[in-house]
Amino acid sequence: MQDGHETKELKVLTKQNKMNVNLIMNNKKSNIKMSEAQAKQFFDEGYKLAFQTKGRIKPWEKIFHLWKSAATAGHVSAQFHVGTCYDFGKGVDKNIKKAFYWYMKAARKGKMEAQYNIGLFYRKGILVKQDYKKAVYWYSLAAKQGDIWAQRDLGYCYFYGEGVKEDQIKAVYWYKKAADEGDGKANYNLGLCYEYGDGVKQSISRAKHYYTKASKLGHRKASNKLKQLNDRSYLILNKYRDTVATNSAKARNYIRQLDYKNNFYLLMCIAQTYLDESHFGDNGRNRIDERKWRMAEKYIIKAYKLSPENAETLYTMGSIRGCHTDQILIAIGCYEDVIKLGETKIAKQEYSRGIEFARELVNDAKFELYRLYYDYNKPKLSKKYLAAYKKGLEKGITTIYTPLEKFLLE
Repeated sequence: MQDGHETKELKVLTKQNKMNVNLIMNNKKSNIKMSEAQAKQFFDEGYKLAFQTKGRIKPWEKIFHLWKSAATAGHVSAQFHVGTCYDFGKGVDKNIKKAFYWYMKAARKGKMEAQYNIGLFYRKGILVKQDYKKAVYWYSLAAKQGDIWAQRDLGYCYFYGEGVKEDQIKAVYWYKKAADEGDGKANYNLGLCYEYGDGVKQSISRAKHYYTKASKLGHRKASNKLKQLNDRSYLILNKYRDTVATNSAKARNYIRQLDYKNNFYLLMCIAQTYLDESHFGDNGRNRIDERKWRMAEKYIIKAYKLSPENAETLYTMGSIRGCHTDQILIAIGCYEDVIKLGETKIAKQEYSRGIEFARELVNDAKFELYRLYYDYNKPKLSKKYLAAYKKGLEKGITTIYTPLEKFLLE
């Protein structure tokens, strides 16, 4: 959870307040009645001990009771900090339920750090039922007040459509807000947006700009991205991706410029180009060029031996094996393995293009299973996977099967 900061000047405790502090510490109670001014003095004293005194060891028990007294009297910042004490077990036993209680009290009074933390509880499903809409509500309140983490995470929600309609332009807006204030993750996310043209006009130079900022802030993935964008092989791969849909032979020649023989991804790319060239007919299922198919088989086997659990390799293997009726069961196994890997794991795999690509791959694997089980005369399983695939489309997952009617078998 977020730890807040205060900048107000501290005031010296009055003699009466010092007596109250001693009473609190001796009796371990925090329910002494006090005025608003006294509550502020108690909070300030706790803050001074926690953040403005030297030494690694802090008197957290005393700090907690000072803040708890001020919080009970209605001091908003104290309420938030009591929440952090319960959240992290500082001066008191860790208690997430009580942390949430005090965060909520402060959040309802407009404390932006508390609002962010409440949003995080709902987004992650910590203690409460996961609710993206409530997360967005609290993030929005905090973001509008200038909370950097809330701005960044609100951008993430807009980018992926969590609790709000997917809107990459708004995602970029909030990422920039946080990035301008020095948030490393927001700068990295902006770099991704510019690299792939999500919500902005694609610009590698702007991508490098934000990756550089993120890297200087300690973001390791941003450092890796900078290396990629300055790497000849990465640029050639981008040329391959831009070309493969329209000219597979030209795309394959790009791959052959690289050291592909011991790289599963490059071998898989070559296999895919031969597979594309092996298909004849409107839907790619009527006739097969056996020579091209054998070349596809040759390269996908090499890729599979190097990385048998990579989702893209499995998917391509399924596409190749599914071309022959005597290999349908192998193809089915490949697509089922893609689904078992799951979106999160696929998104983290080497050469994957993130969560959106992973969602599309998994959903399209369901469509392939629908067609294969149809060919294998398993109508119940065929309908099951078609229904699952359509459910994914309803959620907004993109697909290569457009228009869908062209590829349906019923």
